[in-house]
Amino acid sequence: MASLSQIPKDVLLLLLTYLQCFADRVSLAGVCRDLRAAVGRLAVPTQLPWLLLPSPKAQASFFASFLSGCRRQISLPHDVRRADHFCGSHDGGWVAIAAGHQGPYALVNLLSPYGLVVPLPRSLEVPFLPVPRLWVRMITLSDKPTARNCIAAAHLYFTGGGAPQIAFCRPQVDRRWVRPVFGNGRVGLFDDAIYYRGEVYQGFYAINNQENLHVFMPLDISGGATLVMRQVAFPVEGGAPCHVRDTYGSAASVNRYLVESRGKLLMVVRHSGAGGSQSTGMAQRVLHFEVFEMVVTLSPDNAADTSHSASWVELEDLDGRVIFVGRGCSRAFEAGRLKGFQGGSIYFLDDAAAPTLHSMYISDVGTYSRGKGVLLRPGLPSPTLCATDQAASSYNMYGPRDLVICTGNASHATAAGGSTTLKIVPETDNAASNSEEDVVATVWPFSRGSTGNFFGPVWLLP
Repeated sequence: MASLSQIPKDVLLLLLTYLQCFADRVSLAGVCRDLRAAVGRLAVPTQLPWLLLPSPKAQASFFASFLSGCRRQISLPHDVRRADHFCGSHDGGWVAIAAGHQGPYALVNLLSPYGLVVPLPRSLEVPFLPVPRLWVRMITLSDKPTARNCIAAAHLYFTGGGAPQIAFCRPQVDRRWVRPVFGNGRVGLFDDAIYYRGEVYQGFYAINNQENLHVFMPLDISGGATLVMRQVAFPVEGGAPCHVRDTYGSAASVNRYLVESRGKLLMVVRHSGAGGSQSTGMAQRVLHFEVFEMVVTLSPDNAADTSHSASWVELEDLDGRVIFVGRGCSRAFEAGRLKGFQGGSIYFLDDAAAPTLHSMYISDVGTYSRGKGVLLRPGLPSPTLCATDQAASSYNMYGPRDLVICTGNASHATAAGGSTTLKIVPETDNAASNSEEDVVATVWPFSRGSTGNFFGPVWLLP
């Protein structure tokens, strides 16, 4: 057998271009000096987020790569004893972790050889009152944690009751979370937040269940000692496009995600409900998604904050985009820059239910695409209907594909509820071929039942 040194360099480089995943290239570079040199000559292709899963085993978690189609173990820094769940992420391998129900919390770089760990506060600053005990549902960042002006936003719940709030801190600076000075940090039933450099405001955009936007921006910091945030309501004209509308009359819950794409702010709306033949008890399954783009109307004088407004405009399709949705970690990509991926797919996490109710729900993590036969298994050339080999399923992340079937006549559906409903049917089920039923979408679940509890997954961008 010829050695690597005998293979022409251009041929070796051509073969290595088929390795699109950053993790695969790093592993290959550790084999020998020749491969390390060859990998170093290659430009890094566009990377998709990894599905990062917490593990009950100390000092270890798992991630799944859609570019390679496999699952691997990843080690935590020695300063982090365990990660019971993840609650946010940031570009460059940063992830927000929680050890235990009420922390401690920290920002960890899983790709750093030095094991960077930035502790986060465990309490909220409440003047003249006892410090309330809390737990963090979601964390999102304005910049990487080591940046000088980085601000972290957190969605806080209180163990003793009270409305959830959004609060802020500067990693490595503040010992407690602080609420906005102008505004109490309450935005109603909170769904998601993102740091967005918009046309009018640059700051943290938060959305509630009424699809109203609130923007939080830092004021001048007095003497560098105190973080001061102000809250501005961003009026949305025309009301909530999804809150009052349920086309199929079957969605039991609605969740919203904010994601930036092509310089615009998108709202991805997830409708979940009873999933049909695979559902039990209170299980909720993804039934359909809707995507809206925020269109800003500037005031004539561009003066007062309250004179600006916005509206949500529904997008008929994703126009060649691939979207990953998750609280505090949503991302959008152009399918044209990815090998083997089609536009129009939405990747989702099992975060529609409140964490305290997670035990009442089955794992619902997967890929959604409208229409039958559109969705291919990501990262692999040709899909198979079922993965029955136990050894293969432990290595591969994919489970059998499901079909979202519309029963009844969709043209007669009304906002008040008609005869049309949605249900989940396995592709191998004979009911899927019923000519009287319309397949409106396909869902490819990831490792349902093979990896245990999905509580606390997150998208990690390498």
